[in-house]
Order: sequence, then structure tokens, then C-alpha cells
Amino acid sequence: TTRFEDGCAGPVEADVLDTLGPCVVRRTDAVWSYQLAVAVDDLRMGMTHILRGADLLESTARQPAIMDALAASDGGAKAAERPRYAHVPVVYGRDGLKLSKRHGAPDLTALREAGADPTRVVAFLGRSMGMLTDDVAHAVPRDLLPGFRLEAAARAPETLDPHLMKEFGDILSLRADP
Repeated sequence: TTRFEDGCAGPVEADVLDTLGPCVVRRTDAVWSYQLAVAVDDLRMGMTHILRGADLLESTARQPAIMDALAASDGGAKAAERPRYAHVPVVYGRDGLKLSKRHGAPDLTALREAGADPTRVVAFLGRSMGMLTDDVAHAVPRDLLPGFRLEAAARAPETLDPHLMKEFGDILSLRADP
């Protein structure tokens, strides 16, 4: 059983084997599993806080278990310093499915390649999370820091309101600011 406190979901307790089944460490094509790779990477980089989408909450229970197993294999000499986790709501389309390419939502690389103004994209994301006021049309990532509150992120809307949906469409169409 793995236990951890999630910054949004609260206490999480999972019997990893019972709930998720055996953990694959290395796939048959010799690629290390995501779960092992991310646990090792987080430990080696000294990650203290990890913010992810709520759709990954259940599978995250494997990572502290892997970290604990790695510490135990080292004779317990160095206890694993687990990061703190927080899983924020995921944005869904009107069809109830996670917003993705099937909704016409490109990733950031595709937006960049299509010529989207990165300051508009950052401002859009900041407004959708309540980090910026509605009148901010352009922003850079550091502009979001003063407005970041985990409590607000935990209560972020799971679907975009009509105003944000229109702007999202405008950004995707790469129309110039009015």
C-alpha cells in the first residue's frame, strides 16, 4: 500500500498491486517503463514538487512505491526523498473526452510551427487558470507566478467557458488580435 498527500486530491492510499497490477520495469522492446524512468528521474533531479493532470493521479501511486523500493535496495542507507504531488483538473471537450488533438487542440510545438504568438498562448492559459485577469492579452511565463495558487488550480474549470472557448479557437486559427 502506498500513501501520499496530494496537494489537490488530499490523502491518497492505493494498494498498487491490487489496483494497478504488476509494474512493468522494462518493456519487451527493451525500453524502460515510464513509471520507472519518471521515478528515477524525479529522484536524481531532486524534484520537490510535481504538478500533473488529475488523469495521472491513480498511476502516480506507483512512483512513491518505486522510490521506496529503490531506497530499500540501497540497504535503506539513503531514504527516498519523495516529491510532493498535486494533480489538477484536466480540461474536457463538450463530448466529455479529454481535450486533445481529436478536438483540434494541437500541442505547443504545432502552435509554434503554425506561427501562434506565444505571449497570447501563455496569457490564454493564465486566464483559464485564474492567474491573470480577463484584460491581459499577452503574457510570458514569469507573469503567471504572482497569480499561481494551488487552491485555485485545484478548482480550475474542467471545461472551457464560451468566452475562453472562442479565444481558444482564435488562437488555433491564428487570427490577429482585434
